[in-house]
Amino acid sequence: GITLVSDGAFEYVFPLSTFGCIMLMMQLNVIDETLKAYVANVIFLALLSPRIYCETTGCNQWYALKLLVNIVMSLGITAGFHVIPLPLPPHHRCEPLLAISRVRRLQAQVRAQSDLQLTHLVEAACTSDFAAIAALRTLRAGVEATQDKLDSQLPMACLELIAVLCAPEAGALKAAIASTKAESALLARATAVLSTTSDARAPPIAGANASMRAAMNELAVALKAPDGVTADRVQALATTLQETYTAGDGALRRSVRDGAGGAEALMHADAFVATLVLLGLARASTLKAAAEAAAAAKPASLLQRLGAWLVISKLAANLRHPIRAPWEGPIGAWRSWATPHNIRSLKFALSMGTAAMWVSLPHLSSISEGEGSNVGVNLALIYGSSLHGSVGAGYRKAHDRVIGNTIACMFALIVDVFWQVTDTYSLVSIGVVWTFLLLLCRPTGPNAYVWTNMAYTYFLAIFSITPTDADYLIFRIGTLFIAILWWLGFELLFHPINVAYASNSVTVWTSIANQHLTNALKNAAAALEAPPGDARKEALDGISAEGRAAAAKVAAAKAALADAPFEPDFAGLNTPAPKPLVASVLERRSVAGERLACFAAAVQATSDSGDERAIRVLAERFVRPVAAQASRCAALLAERHERPLQFVASYTELAVTREQLRTAYNDVSASLLLDTLGQEVKQGCVDARLAVSSAVWGLFELCSLGAADGETITQMVFDWRLWDKPVAAGAPAPVAVSATSSQGGAAGAELGAIELHKSN
Repeated sequence: GITLVSDGAFEYVFPLSTFGCIMLMMQLNVIDETLKAYVANVIFLALLSPRIYCETTGCNQWYALKLLVNIVMSLGITAGFHVIPLPLPPHHRCEPLLAISRVRRLQAQVRAQSDLQLTHLVEAACTSDFAAIAALRTLRAGVEATQDKLDSQLPMACLELIAVLCAPEAGALKAAIASTKAESALLARATAVLSTTSDARAPPIAGANASMRAAMNELAVALKAPDGVTADRVQALATTLQETYTAGDGALRRSVRDGAGGAEALMHADAFVATLVLLGLARASTLKAAAEAAAAAKPASLLQRLGAWLVISKLAANLRHPIRAPWEGPIGAWRSWATPHNIRSLKFALSMGTAAMWVSLPHLSSISEGEGSNVGVNLALIYGSSLHGSVGAGYRKAHDRVIGNTIACMFALIVDVFWQVTDTYSLVSIGVVWTFLLLLCRPTGPNAYVWTNMAYTYFLAIFSITPTDADYLIFRIGTLFIAILWWLGFELLFHPINVAYASNSVTVWTSIANQHLTNALKNAAAALEAPPGDARKEALDGISAEGRAAAAKVAAAKAALADAPFEPDFAGLNTPAPKPLVASVLERRSVAGERLACFAAAVQATSDSGDERAIRVLAERFVRPVAAQASRCAALLAERHERPLQFVASYTELAVTREQLRTAYNDVSASLLLDTLGQEVKQGCVDARLAVSSAVWGLFELCSLGAADGETITQMVFDWRLWDKPVAAGAPAPVAVSATSSQGGAAGAELGAIELHKSN
């Protein structure tokens, strides 16, 4: 229809159509959020291409069909090259290999690195070689880096398996990688237990007897064996390790406690052994599930192999609410319309609609010499990286496009002007070699896009310049800079609305003020105090759910932090670099998420043991004081304007809570944990004494991290964002006890009330 309007009307119809279509597209739920910027690029070109096609060749009834055929052919060729394996050796590490092969290679690499880490763990736990303990951190960093690569490649590998009618294999691959990640998390926990041991003390099980060393080595060998080990064998070895450690009258555990490290050394030793036992039980569960799945496996039907149920279920979920409601409250209220999503949609649609004027308006079109469409194309590609609020990612994309376009255009200029190559086949051959070398040498990580951009820009430039006319290069780079300025202009225009993106200091405060930790501790106290049954199970599930929510929040903040050096703050807060404590705070929050997962697993193990006395001791002496102090921190955050001094001090008071935990554990370990707390251990469960120690270690670490957050608040107390950022509704009410003493009861509550009264 846009080809039928007159030239005068086209000046206004094209920008308005672009604005309307993109604004509508941003409200559609059936389009994935990560693809909307690229869909906007397609909309822009789809509205423009028929008009240009008709102006150059004349319209006929077949022009639309020809465009569709070209699109289908390009998509078919692309899909074909993704599913056809290339005849390259398996050790070759270039990008054209199948994502399936890369995932399987990375999976094997994670397994090998984890096996090496397990070997060093067992050796470091039984010796006094602290250099080996320090080396474990390096090994752990390598495992995490490989795991990140594996996570990034897994979605493409699953898509390729579905494309070749292997949807069940895709599900099995995801399940295998999930179990590998779970075991890797347990190894990370064991490494953390060793890494947090002070250098002044011996490692957790230094001086272990021969039977203890043999039990750990046998379990490690079984875990490292790829085949031939049954689930019953692994579970038996894990049980043997636990029984060896707690055998007799607890002589080995008593010797650990009576050593230089005292009760804290016993806590680390118990946590380490409990983690190894959980690792063995997890592997046994995985092997058992795999054996049952293999025994019950049936030939997959064609519908199952197509993976149609995955596609249909996703579409059905989106089609239930295909269009996002543009308001979130009363229709007449401004705030119900001015949501962050609507503001971003309006900003994007306005920027693309006005960029379309470089094509529709004769004056702007003549300035750009007919290359005005590059403004809209570049704007959509740059905006695609900053659609979800990460302005720094947009800066990086703009930087990469400038570098890639410039280098590719210079190479095309050399080929066409200096070498004077005019033969089409020669130009294509040079382009094939150029593209192959660039993709072969392309690095992974944030700099990969520069190389990709250089690869395909050559083909766009080589057929648009001649030995006597190289103006295309000038206008291509010029329109790119216009697109960058266009994007920056709309960022400046919409920045005062304060929803375009969050400053880095806000990232610090929202990361520290993490309500999920407080909720998890409350759920833990509720689970341990509830009678066995559905109520306890629901509370235990709540701990894991809050931990996952906290981890997702920190992961999103860390992903945005990767672009923080390119992120300006137009109010002058973070120029030229972000606050120096942002990275350290996010890393601390990430570690806190891992410690929370350890605590959740230990609470679950304590509950599974069925030892009600251990459950009561853990709840009353350890969990409740920490939960009370965490609730107080959250309550004072909501009241920080009225009680600023108490708020600043509340997080540092977690150091006092940590010392109270140390005192309480010292009392409990002397009177209960060594002899009278444990009862007969259930089959396939962790000893209650080890589970309690592991939970206390997690709480101890959480308190240490919270105290470090208090030091950060003290350093950044003059940041106005701390006092300006509103707190979400539903903050917990203040509690009367800052931290109960290790004695518990009314005396501890009275002491906490007196302390709170003094602070007021």
